[in-house]
Amino acid sequence: MVSVTSFYYVTLCLTWMLSSSDFLVFLFLLQQCASLLRSYCMGDGQVKFQLVSEPEVNFAHVEPQFRRINTEDPDLNINLPVYSIHGNHDDPSGLKYLSELDLLHTYGLINYFGKANDIENIDIYPLLFTKGTTKLALYGLGSIRDERLHRAYLNNRVQMKRPSEATDEWFNLFVLHQNRPAHRGSHNYIPESFLDSFLDLVVWGHEHDPIPEPEHNKERGFEVLQPGSSVATSMSDGEGKQKFCYVVKVCGRRYRVEPIALRTVRPFVIEEIDLKQAGFTKTEANTDTIRLEVETFLAGRMERIIRRVEETKGPHQPKQPLVRLRVDFGDIEPLNPILFGQKFFGRVANPKDIILPLKRKAEKAQMNGHGGVSNGVSKEIKPLIELDTATIEDVLVKYFDDKSDSGLMVFNSKFLTEALRKFVNNEDREAILDAYEYQKAQALQYLSLAEMSGDPGEELLNSLRTFRSENEKYMSDFVNDFEDWRSKGAGKKKGAAASRAAPKAAAPIIQVTQSAF
Repeated sequence: MVSVTSFYYVTLCLTWMLSSSDFLVFLFLLQQCASLLRSYCMGDGQVKFQLVSEPEVNFAHVEPQFRRINTEDPDLNINLPVYSIHGNHDDPSGLKYLSELDLLHTYGLINYFGKANDIENIDIYPLLFTKGTTKLALYGLGSIRDERLHRAYLNNRVQMKRPSEATDEWFNLFVLHQNRPAHRGSHNYIPESFLDSFLDLVVWGHEHDPIPEPEHNKERGFEVLQPGSSVATSMSDGEGKQKFCYVVKVCGRRYRVEPIALRTVRPFVIEEIDLKQAGFTKTEANTDTIRLEVETFLAGRMERIIRRVEETKGPHQPKQPLVRLRVDFGDIEPLNPILFGQKFFGRVANPKDIILPLKRKAEKAQMNGHGGVSNGVSKEIKPLIELDTATIEDVLVKYFDDKSDSGLMVFNSKFLTEALRKFVNNEDREAILDAYEYQKAQALQYLSLAEMSGDPGEELLNSLRTFRSENEKYMSDFVNDFEDWRSKGAGKKKGAAASRAAPKAAAPIIQVTQSAF
């Protein structure tokens, strides 16, 4: 309900655009958001700006009868139009490649733009608005897998279309939803240098940390506004910052950003505690009492945090805060988080996981010249179990990586976890079954192309190992082929990934044509 409450407040402050990411996941939230949009965006108020671009082009991804903005629908009265791209939690999926935002657009509650119909060749057409002498070109691109979009930019397959007349008179604003810094790989983000230099302002979604003042990119000349998330979506350091929504005021080629602090966000406190520095050291004399002393100390810290939150929270904020104590227990046996949290049940929103035990990660032991092992040096602190950043996909991949006898001969764990991500984040109930059917079909296709001689059983195992090895090598392309296969009709196209993995096609992927699909 906190997400809905924050969304309620944002609708009161909203002017033109909403970048969605954290709602529209469950039917309840979909209904709540539709209710709020209908309550606050429909009415007889006058809309003072005009769309002058072709809606048939801007909304080519929707059904022909709905290729228009809702303010121009004769059956609707809209006084607060909302223009939205999709994020990574409501991105299109399934056989018809639909997002929850497709539903809201069909209902006439929002104007859903920035959906790429062809993700191999992405043309971004701006929504062109005029109000008096001010002209705004609003570009949008909904979330696409970062590796895929990164590759599209490298291959010059992302084109931003500019107005054909009075090009220099338009204020150019681009909205996107991607990783901004590098995440887990050199291609798993979009560098700002990829974006066109004619842009004036880039509104960068997806990143949770708010940066309320636009940052100037000296190389490209535009400025970047990173709004951050509207609610705490994980219990990490950046989520404890003040949350904002923003009003961007444009006049001619000049603009001003006005951040508005959200007043309904649940209070969130995160503290890191080193028990050794706090004076707790385990000895033979206190072995039986040290854990009770630590528990009393941490309970006292919790009481002070709760009291401080009660004194400082706003009148519209939820009463129960989120609290995370990251505790380095050292040689002391960690407390049970669930038992500790029972003391604060009803007083905090997360009683079961208040405590996150930490441990110091020693450097890898170095063998000395005499066969001995050098002493490990404690350098950094790592969580014992970091549920905030380790997703179920990460856990699954690690499980299969750690177990050589897992039994996965054909299926790739990283590919299956990508399907799991879609199942969990997008409620795509067909994702796992489709992934299974697709990888099975690719394996059969590969085996039919492979030349075998000698022991059939051993040759079969070797071919399957090669198939899996090649798919791991070109995993991002294998996933992209799978997405194409789903979006264009599952089962209608066969063999691209298998052809890529075949021995005769094991060259770098850039040398392999897509015609085999």
